[in-house]
Amino acid sequence: MTRVPLVLNEFFGQRRTWIHRLHLKYGPVVRIAPDEVSFATREASKEIYSSGGSGYDKTAAYELFSHYDTPNAFSTLEKALHAELKRRFAERYNKTHILRPEVISIVEDVVETFVAKCTENAGCAVDIYALLHCYSLDGVTGHMFSPNGLRSLTEPRDFAMMKQLTYPSLSKEQYLRYYFPFFERMISLVLGKAEVAPHTLAHKLRLYQSVNPDLKLAASECMDHLVAGLDTTGDALCFLMHYLSLPASRLLQERLHVELASSPSAPIDDFPYLDALVKEGLRVLGPVPMSLPQLVPSGGSIIDDVHLPRGTIVSCQSYMLHRLDGALYGSDESRGT
Repeated sequence: MTRVPLVLNEFFGQRRTWIHRLHLKYGPVVRIAPDEVSFATREASKEIYSSGGSGYDKTAAYELFSHYDTPNAFSTLEKALHAELKRRFAERYNKTHILRPEVISIVEDVVETFVAKCTENAGCAVDIYALLHCYSLDGVTGHMFSPNGLRSLTEPRDFAMMKQLTYPSLSKEQYLRYYFPFFERMISLVLGKAEVAPHTLAHKLRLYQSVNPDLKLAASECMDHLVAGLDTTGDALCFLMHYLSLPASRLLQERLHVELASSPSAPIDDFPYLDALVKEGLRVLGPVPMSLPQLVPSGGSIIDDVHLPRGTIVSCQSYMLHRLDGALYGSDESRGT
């Protein structure tokens, strides 16, 4: 058995669909490389990601999400250090903090600007992908750097930064670093790092590379939070709005409109149909559908009655897990998803 098919499918952005087809053909347990196994059951997901409180250890693949040659909370592999880094920021993302007036007002301002941009040319088509990623970028940076957040919905200079952060695909560079680290280092030595414009966030954060480690850690964390919040929020909203805009979704639109119009000043938690639509959008068209690889711990493990030796890479795809139970979810294929 060889890793070549996996590497090629990852390099060309086909890993998710390739693994999905393998599970449909061979069942819930598929060996996708000599030392890597993919699972498609709830029990396997619980074992891999929740056993012992925090699941199995991460693989070196997570190091691809370090920035400026400095690990952050997400890319840190060692569990104790990861937990410590995570605790530093957890309070800023809990619901109580988000709903504080001075925090939620930032989101409300961005929402008002987004709605104004969408309606300024009523009756005309709009690039909802761009607008929603601007909305995400302005909201995330407002939360992180207020009052100095970006305003890509209205400022051309900040809009250019949104395009720089979301439009290019870095996956090929990342896979090159992961599978062929020596080759990638040689290319970096010969060609150097790509130039970025002076007005970009990347340029500003690179100024800290030669300073002390704490500042480099701050830069790495900021970039990680920024990129993670930008793509997940922007993509999820884009997928959901596209689906709701289709003629086939007219009944969904009408029911949602009735619910929202009936209590326009009610708290956001008081709209169960809106909540259901968002959750179903995240299930069917989730922004992070791929595998999250983990390592089988010392002593080996048994997952779905399969014994795996220490160091085996194991994972589940949310895309596959969210389509397992046809009796519960119905047929996604019948809805064109």
